[in-house]
Amino acid sequence: MPFTPILPTPLLTWLLFPGAIFVLLAFAPVDERVVSRALVSDFADFEDAVQYYSALGVKADFIITRNTRDFSTSELPVFSPDEMLALIESGDPALRARFGLD
Repeated sequence: MPFTPILPTPLLTWLLFPGAIFVLLAFAPVDERVVSRALVSDFADFEDAVQYYSALGVKADFIITRNTRDFSTSELPVFSPDEMLALIESGDPALRARFGLD
């Protein structure tokens, strides 16, 4: 009988090999321009504004946050961590390709 390896899910891979997250995700810098834009923004929460303008500054494909409701006017798609994990683990090639996951 041939051996069939069991490949871990992306979540299990990240738990076993934390550095693997850097293969999929990029972390945007926060600089003076980002902070200046955040200070004069319409965001109710300064930290949300910093995250948003930092993402725009690096031309991010999307934002991952536990606080999706504060990004209702975002020009970028916004996902909760659970939504992103579901998207990553989905077998839907169209969805994965749309967000650069393939």
